[in-house]
Amino acid sequence: MLTSELADVFLKRYMQYIPYQIHIMNDKGIIIAGSEKSKIGIFSELAYKILKTDNLMILTDNDTDGYLGTRYGVYSAVLYKGEKAGVVGLTGNPYEVRDMISLIRVALEQTLEYELARKDVDYRGNLRTQFIHMLLYEDTIHTQSELSFLASQLGYATDLLRVPILINCPMSESNDYTAHLMERCGSTDPQDIVIKMTTGQVLVFKNLEASDSEAHRGTIMSYLKPILDEIPSDIPVRVLIGSYQKRLSYYRSAYHHCLWLQNQLNDNINLAAADNYNSGHIKVYCFYDNIGRYIKDITPLIEFHRIYNGIVADIDDEMTQRIIETIETLQKHNYNMNSASKDLNIHKNTLIFRFNKIKNALHINPVQNAAEREFMEYFCYYLSTPQH
Repeated sequence: MLTSELADVFLKRYMQYIPYQIHIMNDKGIIIAGSEKSKIGIFSELAYKILKTDNLMILTDNDTDGYLGTRYGVYSAVLYKGEKAGVVGLTGNPYEVRDMISLIRVALEQTLEYELARKDVDYRGNLRTQFIHMLLYEDTIHTQSELSFLASQLGYATDLLRVPILINCPMSESNDYTAHLMERCGSTDPQDIVIKMTTGQVLVFKNLEASDSEAHRGTIMSYLKPILDEIPSDIPVRVLIGSYQKRLSYYRSAYHHCLWLQNQLNDNINLAAADNYNSGHIKVYCFYDNIGRYIKDITPLIEFHRIYNGIVADIDDEMTQRIIETIETLQKHNYNMNSASKDLNIHKNTLIFRFNKIKNALHINPVQNAAEREFMEYFCYYLSTPQH
C-alpha cells in the first residue's frame, strides 16, 4: 500500500522543508525511501514492532539498543483508512523531533490518500474504457466472462434487463448538449450504463429490471421526457431505442439495432415512430416497431426470389405496379378502405375493384387472413425491390 514510488513522491515534495534525516518503512518494516540511500532495503525491527502491536509511536534515544535497523529518534505509524500502512521515522533527539514527526505523518497520510485515490480513478477509468470497448465492439468466445468481470469491478449488475437508447442531438457552435445529456442520463439509476459516443450523441443502456414487464415502454418514455424537455425546440433530437437484453454479450447486437434505425433514417427510409412521445423537434423510434422492415433488410434478396419467383412469373409490369401501389397503401392504413382510398385519391369502390382483381389473381384475401396479409407484405417488398 505504501510503496517506494509513493514515498519518493512525498520526499520530493517535502524533503526541502524537513531539517532532519527521514526514513519511510512499508507495511513489512522495510525501509523503502529516506535521506540515507544506503539504508533502503534494510529491515527496521522497531518499525515492525509498531506495525504488529498497538503502539502508534515509539521514541528511541542513545541508550536504546536491541532494535535492528533503527537509529535514535522518533518512529510513528502511518495510517490509511484507520489501518497501519507503514511507518515514518525521524533521526535526532526524540524530544526535539517529536512535534515535527506528527506534522510529517499527517502530510504523508494525506499524500498516501491522494495518490491512492488518483490511481483508483485512473484504474477505474481504464476499466471503464475496456468495458465500453468490449461491450460495443468485441464479439469473442470469452466476451461474456470478461464483460462480467469488468462490470462487477465497475459496480454494474450483470443480469439486469436493459435497453439501449441512442440519443442524437446535433451540435452547433453555440450549443453542445452532450454534457447535459451525460449528466441527466446518469442521474437516475446507478445501474444505467451511460456512454458518450460522439459530440451530440449519447448511448444509455437503461435498466428496466424494476419496471412492470408490460410497461417497459412507459418506463423508457418517463425516463426520457424530463431529459428531452430541457432541450430547446429549435434543436432536432432523434431517439433510437434498440432491443431488450439481459446478457452483456448481447448488448453489442442491441446497440447495432439502434445503428440500424439510424442508418434507415439517414437513407430517408420511412420508419414507424413512437406515437406516445413525439413533438415537432423530437422523434422517437423503437426497433420493435420496425422489426418487419429489419427482417426484410437483413434477408438476402435471393431468399425472396426463391420464395416468390414462381408467382411473379405470371404477373405483368402493369399488374406489378398496381399491386405495389394498392397493397402498400392498404397496409399503411391497416386495410381500411375509406382512409386508403382517400390517400390514393380514388373512390372507395374503385379501390375495392382493384383489390378484388389482386385477390382473385393471387387467390388470397389479406383482409380476412392474417397469414395472407403477412404474405402480401413481403411480396410487395420483393416486387418493389430493384432487380427483383
